[in-house]
Amino acid sequence: LVAEHPPRAFTNGENVCFSSLRVRHRDHSRLTMTVIRVVLVFIVVFSALASSLDSLLAATSDLVVNDLYKGHLRPRAGDEALLTSGCNAIILRVSWVYGMRGSNFLLTMRRLMAERDALEVVDDQIGAPTWCGTIAEVTTGVVQKALAAGDSVASLRGVYHLAPSGKTSWFGFATAIQDLFGLACELIPIPATEYPTPAKRPQSSRMDCSKLVDTFGIGVPGWHEALRECVYQA
Repeated sequence: LVAEHPPRAFTNGENVCFSSLRVRHRDHSRLTMTVIRVVLVFIVVFSALASSLDSLLAATSDLVVNDLYKGHLRPRAGDEALLTSGCNAIILRVSWVYGMRGSNFLLTMRRLMAERDALEVVDDQIGAPTWCGTIAEVTTGVVQKALAAGDSVASLRGVYHLAPSGKTSWFGFATAIQDLFGLACELIPIPATEYPTPAKRPQSSRMDCSKLVDTFGIGVPGWHEALRECVYQA
């Protein structure tokens, strides 16, 4: 199981994103040759946010279908290196990942709302906030299904999207965080054009997870339900 972390907070790593993706392709090819005769199934988890630069190069739809992203040549090269190697690779693509450790949107918003009287948050980019605990639970189910598949595990190979149900904006996510922590900061919705970043982010990061649900029989929680569980478990 390889948990592949994108450039830190994506914003801070946008200037080195292309370099990171080249490394990803090279490392996947080498790792494949290392594990192909050692393990039953090779699972990779990575954030789709690290691929958003490539989304500008192709006219992808807002609702991304459950397959390799069209036009995402750099991350796709790493995926294809695994899928054509003969390794039983299961690739789980995630986005908007958060948790109670490290550096992520949840912890940043909690800190800023405690420090400031007012805070502007982008309200026209849509996605499904994904708790790392949800990723761990779903990945466990995928591994169990793969192990139980035995000789037919090769039929499970492929790319799957992993995200909770529902959708919200960064502003909606921040509002839910504020409510759960009881913070009094005024949240002000703004368009993405008023919060420039080195790389343009996609307007919608929603992902169709039907392939994951249909193949593995694994349900995914709603994003707000998962957020509450994350906070209450802390």
